[in-house]
Amino acid sequence: MDWRSRISYTCALTAGLLTYSNIGYSYQARSSAVTEWTAACPGDARGYWDTMCATWRTELGRKGWTQWWANYDLVITPRYADPSLISWGYDNSPSGFDAGTAAILCTHGGYDYIGWWGLMQNEVENDCGISVTQMEMGKLSGGSTRFLHLSSCNSMRWDYTNAWFGPAKGGVHIITGFHGIMYIGSAYVNEYKTMVDDSYTSASIADSWVDNMYHDPALGPTICPISMAFGQTEAAAKSRLSSERYNTQTADTANNFGVLQWVGGCTPDDGGTLPK
Repeated sequence: MDWRSRISYTCALTAGLLTYSNIGYSYQARSSAVTEWTAACPGDARGYWDTMCATWRTELGRKGWTQWWANYDLVITPRYADPSLISWGYDNSPSGFDAGTAAILCTHGGYDYIGWWGLMQNEVENDCGISVTQMEMGKLSGGSTRFLHLSSCNSMRWDYTNAWFGPAKGGVHIITGFHGIMYIGSAYVNEYKTMVDDSYTSASIADSWVDNMYHDPALGPTICPISMAFGQTEAAAKSRLSSERYNTQTADTANNFGVLQWVGGCTPDDGGTLPK
């Protein structure tokens, strides 16, 4: 971990962290991906995005997780929006994105003055995007998600990582994404499998995301992944960042602290250089 960096964001200080294994607990992986967009919600086609998402999901399936997916025209804002924030949102329902243990969303991403938004395939209520202001993920908000992965540009843009404290009020443990531009193609598919495998055997989820999704500029386009873990205390958040895995999960708590992990000095397309 000598080349990775961390930072803590402090809000309050309360109790500690409990852990338990996956024995006797049924886990579910949920995924959504878009490869082509409608005229109402235009976006450039990306043929391998559904393959990347499915590879992550099916690898968890090989480890005994149940699988759920909603792709293409089923990728609409209400599926990812929390009803406490958007009246027509249903992310906590059986057909919502927040009803499994871990979830990955693969879609074009941008950002505004608040933070990330992801492009939907179809328009609902005059809305073509899901944003951080519409999301709360986890059991404290009526859902189930502990781990949220965003295969989406600008999903962890450095200047807006604090925006994820809003969705984290729902109790999600770890959120991962990218600072600046990420890329889609056959060369990236296996990384999503390896990320899952490493998270079971040799690394935390946060470590594995950063390790496997990072691309050095000497090997092609630079890609800068970032992981963010949350916890009731600073120590709890750091513990989740360094040790929580898919098969050794922590108890659900309020999220008062957030910690980040990234590759120091990474400079992606359409993003500034990350601190060293």
